[in-house]
Amino acid sequence: MRKYMRTISVIVPVYKVEPYINHCVDSILAQTYRDFELILVDDGSPDNCGKICDEYAKQDSRVHVIHQENKGVSAARNAGISLAKGEYIMLVDSDDFITENMLEKMHDCIAESGSDIVICGMNTFLDGEETEDKSQMNDVSTKTISGRDACLSIYRMDGRVPIMAWGKLYKSELFTDVRYPVGRIHEDDGTTPKLLYRAKMVSIIDNKMYCYRQRKGSIMDTLAWNMCFDGVKAVDGCIDFFREQKDEELVLLAEKFRKVIQSKIIVKGYSKCSHPAMPKEYRMSLWGALENIRRNSSYDTYMWYLSLVHPKMVKPYSYFYKLKQILNVKGR
Repeated sequence: MRKYMRTISVIVPVYKVEPYINHCVDSILAQTYRDFELILVDDGSPDNCGKICDEYAKQDSRVHVIHQENKGVSAARNAGISLAKGEYIMLVDSDDFITENMLEKMHDCIAESGSDIVICGMNTFLDGEETEDKSQMNDVSTKTISGRDACLSIYRMDGRVPIMAWGKLYKSELFTDVRYPVGRIHEDDGTTPKLLYRAKMVSIIDNKMYCYRQRKGSIMDTLAWNMCFDGVKAVDGCIDFFREQKDEELVLLAEKFRKVIQSKIIVKGYSKCSHPAMPKEYRMSLWGALENIRRNSSYDTYMWYLSLVHPKMVKPYSYFYKLKQILNVKGR
């Protein structure tokens, strides 16, 4: 028996996910760790999601349901955070699901490390793909770093710390005066770094316990061009935050990160039309955008973006890249 059981609030924003909501909620209610509340926020969903949520609340006293007019995922998360009574908060998207011992593993990690945030790995599934085999657990490997180092990891783009809101267990106090920006997409980009920076210690568990579903019709699959730059605006907010903290290293890294995000959006825009309209403050030439990606991203990432706009250049660039690698090795 554990000496002290920390209460957890799991918050799930719900909107137009009728085919997936049962899988999501069932995976949470089946957790081996039982001391949690589940807050389902029906964000004005026009399908039967609201009724499904109410049925779960009737069957399990740990389930609480909020019904509100459609205001977007940020407003839904904020409503759940305001209602949460747990010492820790976890955010789960309603078309995703989690492994049965995710809460237990993350709770135990906090108990042992004293961290304010615990992060786990994720599995990605294409809609309709078999999910059961991928979600099996392996031995846990954990690393604990400072909250500031977690921010550095994000902006150095080293892949250790994801910027998404989900796949994390947060100490509730971190949300005291932090909420997700309503009416914007890429809401995680402007919020997660602030939460991490406030955390004294952050633990990273290698296990892939969060199961992310990629599906057509999701918010990230149907972005309007004028909303794509919300991600850049979100990073701008973090840059201002780091300036207030007088943390020049993070300011410089976040500015570099911002330029890469902006460049990726622009290349995607050019892949859809030859002269994409874009806000004046974000204008950049296609070649300038590609060069930013080449300088600050992996080879595979650059090749993918290059293939979007100049597929015929992929093979020649690949040839010269490999030739350069061979010459570099011989020159040592």
